[in-house]
Amino acid sequence: MAEVKIAADSGGGSVGLVGPASTTGNAAIQLKLPVADGSAGQVLKTDGSGNLSWVSLNGISHIDQWRLTTDFTDEQEPIASNLERAIDANGADGYGTLGDPMTQSSGVFTFPVTGIWKVEFVASWTNANPSANVETRIDFTIDNGSNWTRVARSFDSIGDDGSHNVYANTYCSATLDITDVSQRKVQFDAKHEATTVTCVSHADENITCMTFTRLGDT
Repeated sequence: MAEVKIAADSGGGSVGLVGPASTTGNAAIQLKLPVADGSAGQVLKTDGSGNLSWVSLNGISHIDQWRLTTDFTDEQEPIASNLERAIDANGADGYGTLGDPMTQSSGVFTFPVTGIWKVEFVASWTNANPSANVETRIDFTIDNGSNWTRVARSFDSIGDDGSHNVYANTYCSATLDITDVSQRKVQFDAKHEATTVTCVSHADENITCMTFTRLGDT
């Protein structure tokens, strides 16, 4: 049994690394360690040719939610104000987050780290009359806002019963490759056809809200 034994720095004892009973085809396997220590929580990954590197485990490492806090009746392209993170200052409401938060300026959201991110947008609407169409959209930029591309959109129609408000929800989502947090960002649009339509908000509940989930490495 081939073993490399490393003595404890103090206090006695040792740690040993033991080779396998045999390798495939009795090949001589060489594993090359990375040049530096990794970050907390990272693991060693092979490229299939014996080169090892530190990587973060794929899986959900970041979740954040934002919401609209004030109703609006005019169209918002994008929704640029009255946005807050869905987390109470004293934690009493039970909302939870994971990892570093999203940040936003005038409705343009910046991701805290690179990765594959799922972005979800749900908007709640109410209308008295007449009947109207409503629309929500997610826009994406790869050049820090110089150009925007629509990556998701949803529609609904709010009827008119003549005497009571009616309600509708629109939902859309997109999975985005965030390779550069300084350049790749998102914003959210809310459109409708009639001035009687209101996009509904709440300061303590997620009624019109955005959810950001990091699914893994880019």
